[in-house]
Amino acid sequence: MKNLLLVIVLLPFLSIAQIRQSEVFKKHPTTPTENIKLTGVIEVSKTMYGITFKDTTISEEYKNAVKTFFKKRLNSYTDLKKYRLQVEKRTDGLYIENTKI
Repeated sequence: MKNLLLVIVLLPFLSIAQIRQSEVFKKHPTTPTENIKLTGVIEVSKTMYGITFKDTTISEEYKNAVKTFFKKRLNSYTDLKKYRLQVEKRTDGLYIENTKI
């Protein structure tokens, strides 16, 4: 009975934690003029075996855009390390680190 009560109490917290995954764009702006629907961050690790996303539930659109970005910018991003890529949605397309994809 205690376990059932514990599950019922913790269920809302677990569901909220799942909702927060796969977010590219922030919920709250850091500056008053920042448009949170248009700017975001994607964290990836570049390894010998390819690119690994910190949040694996990001949509395929953004995953493909990041892979295209690393192919286009091969000379600038050659180190095998973690990257925080700035993502912007503009009227003419998706930009990662000010590079149109």
